[in-house]
Amino acid sequence: SLLLLVGMTARLAAQTSSGPASGDTSGKAIQLEKLVVTGSNIPTAADSSDAPVVIIGHKDIEQTGLNANLLEVLRKSIPAFAGRSNTGNSNATTTNQNTGGGSSIALRNLDTLILINGRRVAMSGTNGLNGGKNFVDINMIPVAAVERIEVLTDGASAIYGSDAIGGVINVILKNNYEGSEIGGRYAFTTNTGHYVERSGYVTAGAAVGQASLTASVSWSKTDPLFENQRAFIANNLKTGTAFPGFAGGNFLDPSLSTPSTKNPVGAAATATSYADLVANGTYIAAGSSNIPLFNASPYVTLLMASEQKSGVVAGSFEIIPKKLVAFADVLISRTKSDYQTSNFLSTAKSNITVPAGAPFNPLTVAATGVTIAYLDHPLSTHNEGKGDRFTGGFRGEINDHWSWEVGATYSKQTVTQHLENNLFSPTVGGVANYNLINAIAGGYNSAGVATPGGTFSQVVDMSLYPTTVKFVIQPALDPFARRGANPASLANLFGTQTVEGISKLLSLDAKVVGSVFDLPAGRVGVAAGLATRKERIQGIPDKDSYTLANFPSNKNWAAGLAFDPFKKGRAVDSYFAEVRIPVFGDKFTVAGGHALELSAAQRGEKYTDVGNSSVPKFGVRWQPLDEQLTVRFTYSKAFAAPDLAHEYAPAGATLTTSTLFTANLPADPRLLPTYTFFSGNGNNPGLKPSQAWTRNIGFTFSPKKLKDFSISLDYGNLFYKGLPAGSGGNNIVRDVNANGSASIYFGSIAVGGLAGQPGSSQALLATPGGLLNYLVSGNYNNDIYITDRFINSGGIHVKTYDFRVEYRHRTTDMGIWTFSTNGTYLQSYQFQTLPANPFFEFAGYSTNGQTIAGSMPKWSFRTTIDWTMKSWEVVLADTYSTGMTDIGTTPPATFLVGKTPTGISPYQALDFQTSYTFDKAAAGQMWSLLRGLKLTVGLNNLMNRMPPAALLSQNPLNNNPGADVAQFSPIGRLFFFSGSVKF
Repeated sequence: SLLLLVGMTARLAAQTSSGPASGDTSGKAIQLEKLVVTGSNIPTAADSSDAPVVIIGHKDIEQTGLNANLLEVLRKSIPAFAGRSNTGNSNATTTNQNTGGGSSIALRNLDTLILINGRRVAMSGTNGLNGGKNFVDINMIPVAAVERIEVLTDGASAIYGSDAIGGVINVILKNNYEGSEIGGRYAFTTNTGHYVERSGYVTAGAAVGQASLTASVSWSKTDPLFENQRAFIANNLKTGTAFPGFAGGNFLDPSLSTPSTKNPVGAAATATSYADLVANGTYIAAGSSNIPLFNASPYVTLLMASEQKSGVVAGSFEIIPKKLVAFADVLISRTKSDYQTSNFLSTAKSNITVPAGAPFNPLTVAATGVTIAYLDHPLSTHNEGKGDRFTGGFRGEINDHWSWEVGATYSKQTVTQHLENNLFSPTVGGVANYNLINAIAGGYNSAGVATPGGTFSQVVDMSLYPTTVKFVIQPALDPFARRGANPASLANLFGTQTVEGISKLLSLDAKVVGSVFDLPAGRVGVAAGLATRKERIQGIPDKDSYTLANFPSNKNWAAGLAFDPFKKGRAVDSYFAEVRIPVFGDKFTVAGGHALELSAAQRGEKYTDVGNSSVPKFGVRWQPLDEQLTVRFTYSKAFAAPDLAHEYAPAGATLTTSTLFTANLPADPRLLPTYTFFSGNGNNPGLKPSQAWTRNIGFTFSPKKLKDFSISLDYGNLFYKGLPAGSGGNNIVRDVNANGSASIYFGSIAVGGLAGQPGSSQALLATPGGLLNYLVSGNYNNDIYITDRFINSGGIHVKTYDFRVEYRHRTTDMGIWTFSTNGTYLQSYQFQTLPANPFFEFAGYSTNGQTIAGSMPKWSFRTTIDWTMKSWEVVLADTYSTGMTDIGTTPPATFLVGKTPTGISPYQALDFQTSYTFDKAAAGQMWSLLRGLKLTVGLNNLMNRMPPAALLSQNPLNNNPGADVAQFSPIGRLFFFSGSVKF
């Protein structure tokens, strides 16, 4: 397409302001809009920074055709957001990336710091749910309340502290707004099924005397999108007997909901075997080619249903004009989401034996191999998120050269997760699934009297369990049914698991900014300050979700999360300083030195749990000839402190059967093919901050002879080491057996319980070969516990080119034409799992099994053509990424040995929108009431392009739908109408 051609011929592009260029007719080089940008504590204009910054303005947001979720706006605007850590609405299919309904974003799949108005936000409460994902939920930030977004694509810990590895996203909320605005959007798709997005907002502001106040309220809602609504995964066929309707390997005739509709059951049963039921057409025989595959697609969501309500208020008051100004902003957000994964029947129980005489048994003998699950009661997850953030402080000018500011922030984010239709699995008297077995058996009448063939069952009252074991009577359960179970028979079998995670942040900061003296090229700028913050996370399971605290090695729900309650916090004190020195410039220039500015920054942070970190940053901004060409360079060191869950979340243990020992220990004929042991993830209070080193060099060229043209390129080289990750059970087993107590993993394995817990012992494993000797000694009793504790493991090495080209052509009769391309070239993305392991290349690959998994195309860009003329505006936009190689769950170097690579096609999506604004030009009485009204009609994904097929996830045990729906939207062609009016 034309847009693709524009993008490919402009591969040297800029990551500077995406706002309108202000070219003029005087022949001067193009000057970008003056803005104070992210990346420095010293106020800096957008075109005067030595750091690469992208500014996404209000107009850029409108041109995406999106406004329901900030994640999707950022992903479309800046192609460098790639990889599975950019997870939001599409996490409906990826339970291992559980965000509790929130949205996480990561520049280049690296730790990225999120700020609101330049200050931190509490991490998502999801981090408190069994060591869940650690991220700031940007879904709590309403798009309608955003003035602009500043994205720093460089390491910035010297400015902002921890987490600024890949970069910084600073969301600037609307303030100093005068007037009012109301708007809304409605979007829908004509593809199979029903999918709708709708949103609305109101913004109002006023300045009265020395006070200014701006307020916004917004609401957005999106429908769920199920797999069966999209052709590429409408037939998500699965094999196996773990689906309702299977009994003894035979499959219930699809026309029947239960055998009792065709056969006498219970005491009246006449069939003596499954063969009789096959003969009369009730079942299809085991092994028959006529047994259909199970289609899971109607029960699995591609996109979550979501709803957000939020309010933002920002204001300021000049107590003493310019000298003392009070400021404050408040953000309150409430979100809800619902989804189902391919584990929607994870509460299914297979190989159940139904006793003879049970009320719904169609056989005269015990029925074996029965799978129990109900399609009208799928396991579903409902999330509720609460985000509250309050910031306030004072600022002022000391004199013409100095200013100061102090501020405080309180931020809290809570996630409550409900897993409905979850199966209780109490172990009363040591009998697993006690309620389920008793519910099937019947044998009681409605009064609770034992009655042969009775159609009622005695089960444990789960509202009291596990504190009190009390039995109640309810209708017996039909285990053979695939639908239509009596709701009363499920009362104490299915329930709703409810867990809650809470994250809090309280911070205080103070800084002074100014200039100390004059140099021939200008004044030396400085900034210095202090900050302190307290971080806290908390995990609150319900009484049936504990793992070790009350019921060792037992999870009382058939699915969902299992963890013990915990609460942990830490304090962080920091200092920072920054200086900017003009060497050449203004009236002091030399040959090759039209302008030269040097900068340096340093930040130190002291943690109460992980020690200290101190990192520098150096920058150079150079204009060798004139303002047409600017060259910039930065070198920085960054860090990311381990999150509190990885340090302190309680360990768990799950009974596991695998070949872990036989695959990793010396061959011994006495080793059994498989072993049962306890395994789980574990915290590590000894974790240290991860470290990163970044170099960035770039240029911007704005020639005088080509008015309104700007091109820039930034090269980034980042090395990141010490990522917190599990060391892996394979490494633990091999190293402990080889080195005994000298193994670095010795603290991760024990006999009789978790290492360090009462009842556990490591004596038998302390000598080299001790693990193998214990396994073959005859004394092994399935009592080995392996805790895969987090360690500071391997690293990442990334090389990228970010580019932007913008050209504005002004005509007399045909309006203004603006062409722009914004993109990234991922030269290399190498990942190392452990310090001793090799680096694997992931640039150009798509994977579903690695720590840094996701799709990472080599080339990605977004190109737009914008035409404006009087009241009209038309935008045509192209999103494009090159094809990749599908490597499933295996590192590339391993996967490609002796195998034929599987290609993933390039992806391209065209967007179109047209707008008309009723302004003063629309004179006349009949139009007077419409002045200020803007109407937009558009099509996103004009050609209805679906995500390119990827075989990485077509394994039935995997949650992904045969395509990366996080990287490539499965919505397809989306029509939208939006309108706004300003008063």
